[in-house]
Amino acid sequence: NSVLLGYIQCTVGRVIHSGGELILPITWNEDIQVDRNTSTEVVVCIREDPFSKENIFIKMNGANLDKKDFFGKSDPYVIIYRRNERGKLQKCYRSEVIKNTLFPDWKPILICLDRLCGGNIDCELYFRCFDWDGAVG
Repeated sequence: NSVLLGYIQCTVGRVIHSGGELILPITWNEDIQVDRNTSTEVVVCIREDPFSKENIFIKMNGANLDKKDFFGKSDPYVIIYRRNERGKLQKCYRSEVIKNTLFPDWKPILICLDRLCGGNIDCELYFRCFDWDGAVG
């Protein structure tokens, strides 16, 4: 059972138009207790694949995430969602879990624009950061 730490939302177009990198503050899950005065942000970087106009690279990292594990820090991972034609959130990607850190630096991903945002760079994306609980799975 994973715990939602918080999320950011933006469009692919917004990141591209900002020079390919955007630093966004995390919106915390209301159910968790965190020091909301601490600056916590997620950096989203998008680069066009030089070999294909249909793929992009995404680089994500986080800073000052909330400590969720009793004996450790957190085991964060990110799920990227997009809103489909019916208005429902649809999972596009799930990152790897990075164990025991409050400053995760996920591996860059190469993803097809069609899979990520249906080819529409103005499609709003939701990046949700969770804490993985290995005891439960």
